[in-house]
Amino acid sequence: MPLSAEVGGELIVAPQMPSQEWKDLVRRIRAGTVEVRLSGCGSPGHARIRNGLQHFAHNPGSGQVCTVHGSETDAHLHAKWIICEAARQAGWSADVEHAGPGWIADVLAWQDRSDIKVACEVQWSRQTFDDYRTRQRGYRDAGVRAAWFARHTAHLQMNDSEVPIFELTRDDSREFGVRLCGQALTLPEFVTRLLTGQVQHHDQLISDHAQISVGVYDYPCYKCGCLCLLWNVEGVDLAGR
Repeated sequence: MPLSAEVGGELIVAPQMPSQEWKDLVRRIRAGTVEVRLSGCGSPGHARIRNGLQHFAHNPGSGQVCTVHGSETDAHLHAKWIICEAARQAGWSADVEHAGPGWIADVLAWQDRSDIKVACEVQWSRQTFDDYRTRQRGYRDAGVRAAWFARHTAHLQMNDSEVPIFELTRDDSREFGVRLCGQALTLPEFVTRLLTGQVQHHDQLISDHAQISVGVYDYPCYKCGCLCLLWNVEGVDLAGR
């Protein structure tokens, strides 16, 4: 279920289209006056709305042979559109379902003034860490950085700087969030921090403030009876950014 498609030879990003224009487009497609070809796979498709999100879908039967889009859920579609909009709000250019050599990024963000490109991938279903590494290698070989937003993380290596994976959550009100080092952020807030350099991987934690509680005791030697000075670190409190 992609968010973009070629409609009558023109690339259309569904959520960007005003509501009335979308309704008119749906009528034209149903009437057969325009043809829809889904981005990435080129399969015939149609336009629809589900859970308030405008998007495209495979025509009956055509999705069974599609190896590009798989079985994207509504949650997957919503999350990648939120990421795309957040990237644009952060001052980046961004596209959904951007095709590259051997890959299609859920969202590709880039800065026009530099060569930096960042692919943001939503992984709503379970995926092995080896699969993450393989797909990450494809982006790296293309000169693209990649960040992963995964719902299932218990089985993953979350501290690997080569494969940055962040835990994606969704609450009862269907709002997306990201958990980072015990802190809960909204998905747009996290994307903004990520693209503006406020989220980075470090091998060491540098604290803004540290306080160490130490106990000092006189203790008699078990052999000669002389007093010895013992130091006991009772606790360490760190405050970081």
